[in-house]
Amino acid sequence: MRTPAELIAHGAGVMRVPATLVGSTVDRTAFDYQVRLSFSALDPVEGYRLDAELLIETPFLLCDAAGDWHELDPGTGSSLAPVMDLFRRTVTSVEIRDRGALHLTFDDGAELHVGPDRQYESWRLTGTGVEPITVGPGGETHWETALPPRDRVWPRVDDGVGSAGHSGGEGGQ
Repeated sequence: MRTPAELIAHGAGVMRVPATLVGSTVDRTAFDYQVRLSFSALDPVEGYRLDAELLIETPFLLCDAAGDWHELDPGTGSSLAPVMDLFRRTVTSVEIRDRGALHLTFDDGAELHVGPDRQYESWRLTGTGVEPITVGPGGETHWETALPPRDRVWPRVDDGVGSAGHSGGEGGQ
């Protein structure tokens, strides 16, 4: 049996930061007992390079374009209205903090932060152009940046932070 360090060294158990979200647009917001955001991005030659869905299942934070922070909880109806302002916004940076806290920044300055939950899955990302991610109870460790294939050059979104605002890598360049 391999140690955790050996598993990480061989790529097993490594969670990849979804850097391919940079440059994608929120195409849909949906609410019930979960909050769903659909993202897409086009490659000028091949069509869709990304078609993904973020599913949020626990309380989260949203900073709107005016700089006001909202504490939101899936399943609370109209109190989720600030999330609708993310519709047609473009992701400018993606970070994974601590034990799987997802932090997205958008082109209008809005920010979405979904931290890990002690008891439940907090968020999940699935779709084409992203590796599936589920942040389970207690969070996840061993994150690394997922880079686009070397033979591709994706448009860079410059937010003035450098390396498109990614944590730890060249993703999205």
